[in-house]
This record gives sequence, C-alpha cells and structure tokens, in this order.
Amino acid sequence: MSTPREPWWGYVRNVLYSYPGLRQRADEGFLFGLTASLDGMPRTGEISKPVERAVVHQLSEKEQERIEAVERAIHETARRPLGQQRLRVIDMVFFRRSHTLNGAAEAVHVSYWTAGNWQREFIKRVAKRLNLM
Repeated sequence: MSTPREPWWGYVRNVLYSYPGLRQRADEGFLFGLTASLDGMPRTGEISKPVERAVVHQLSEKEQERIEAVERAIHETARRPLGQQRLRVIDMVFFRRSHTLNGAAEAVHVSYWTAGNWQREFIKRVAKRLNLM
C-alpha cells in the first residue's frame, strides 16, 4: 500500500511541469524590455504599437512566486551532494518530460528508489518555498 500524499503534492507537480513555459514567458518579456525601439525614436515607457503590445508577456504575481520557488529549489539542490545528477533527474522528468522516473534513474545511473527520494525531496523544497508546508 502506498503512502498517502499531502493535499498540495499534485499542485507542486503541476508547478514543476509548468515551470519551463513560465520561465520562457518571463524571459521573453524581459528581453523585449531591453531591446531598442523598432522605429529609432526614444521610448516613453509605453508601447504604442499593437503588435509590440501583444508580444509583451506580463506574469502575474503568483506566476512569479512559482518561478522563484522552483529556482530557489534548483539552487539549493545544486549545492547538495550529487546535485547535478539530482537536477538531471528533475529536468528529464518534470521540465523536459523526456523520461519517466525509472528512465531518468537509469540515465544518471542510480536506483529507482534513489531517484524517487531525490524527486520527493525536490517537490518538498518547492512546496516549502511556496509556503505550503
């Protein structure tokens, strides 16, 4: 019989699955803000062209909190023993969605049990940063 999960468990997994898309949207908005004016005229801080306005992606405060929580967990995990292997498992399972947990474990040459522990620990780190535990 499996151990019952916390009520927030599925929510945090969804945050991890959505992280790459949120990160991309945040980067696109940031990069757009640093580009020069398309017509060479000085900017007033407002976007006057409809196409430019459609390109800018504003993230909500909640989305920014999610990005920060995942990135802090990434930085904390990188400093742990075997941090890069741990992050490869997380990347393959949640961010790229290229492997199952078992496949990711095989790819980094650890047991399924070890990869599962790393995954649980990472999920708990993100939950803690989101004030869910």
